Formats: sequence, structure tokens, C-alpha cells
Amino acid sequence: MLWKSQSIYQGTPTPQDPARCVTGQYLCKNRLSARDRARLAAGIIDGQIKVQNLTVRQTAKLCRVCEPYVAAVRRQPPVPESLAEHFARATPAEWLEAARTIGVGAVWDRMIAPLV
Repeated sequence: MLWKSQSIYQGTPTPQDPARCVTGQYLCKNRLSARDRARLAAGIIDGQIKVQNLTVRQTAKLCRVCEPYVAAVRRQPPVPESLAEHFARATPAEWLEAARTIGVGAVWDRMIAPLV
């Protein structure tokens, strides 16, 4: 005999997303009639159907760019952050450590004095 744990039935259930999901491959290869394809399009526009896992070709066509350009952009290395960007996200403790390591005089002479 199987015993079910009560913990399975406790807690509030999480709401399920009512939207149906279709993949890019389904959109490309389905054999729906024109009427059914129009219903599918209306469902996507109305938010009742979510499109996921589009291919590179489909995404490029939607964005009106060529596939090699999308591939080239995806291969680009991330742009390194500047010193100003790094300082902007630094914590007060990191500021103190930098001032101790670099030296208060160097911080004053190179960063503050030129602006005064």
C-alpha cells in the first residue's frame, strides 16, 4: 500500500501561467490551415500563446538583420569596464582599501586636485 505524505498537500499552490507555449520550430513546420495559423497569430498577439526558442534565422528575420551579423554580435567579447564605472559600483570599504593601497597623496594629486 502506498502512503502519501501530508507535506505534498500543504502550502499554497503556485499559480500556473495560462499561456500556451510554442517553439520556433513548431511555427516553422506546422501544417495548420490558414485559418488556424491566423488563430495562432491572434493568440500570440493577445498574449495567450508565448513563443519560445526561436531559431537564429527566425529572430534575425523578426529584427530585420542578416544571420551572419547576429552571429558576429553574439561572438563579440564583453566591453571591459572603465575605472570610473568600477568606482561607481565600489563599496565604501573598497574605496578605503584603494586609498590605503594607492596612497592618499596620489588620490588627491591625480583625482581631486585637477578638478579643484
